[in-house]
Amino acid sequence: MKSDVVIIGSGLGGLQCAYTLAKKGMHVCVLERASVLGGCIQSFIRKGHTFDTGFHYVGGLDEGQPLHQLFSYYDLMGLDWQKNGSAF
Repeated sequence: MKSDVVIIGSGLGGLQCAYTLAKKGMHVCVLERASVLGGCIQSFIRKGHTFDTGFHYVGGLDEGQPLHQLFSYYDLMGLDWQKNGSAF
C-alpha cells in the first residue's frame, strides 16, 4: 500500500496528526518502535498497582467550553468522561 504521509511515532501527537490527515482523505502510515501505541498515554503495573501515565482529568468538555470542539473533532465525546465522579 502506498502512503501519502509516513508518521514516525504513535504518541498522542502522531496519532492526532494521522487521524486528521486520514479524515482529509490522505493515506497515512504510522510507524512505532514500541510494542504498544500511545507513547506517554499508557499505563503500567508495578507491585500489583496500575499507574496511568497519561491524561487524568479533563475539564472544559461541556458544550461551549474550550476542549469540547477539539474532542468532538476527534470523535472522543462518546467516551465515558468523568467529571467530579459523575459522567458528563
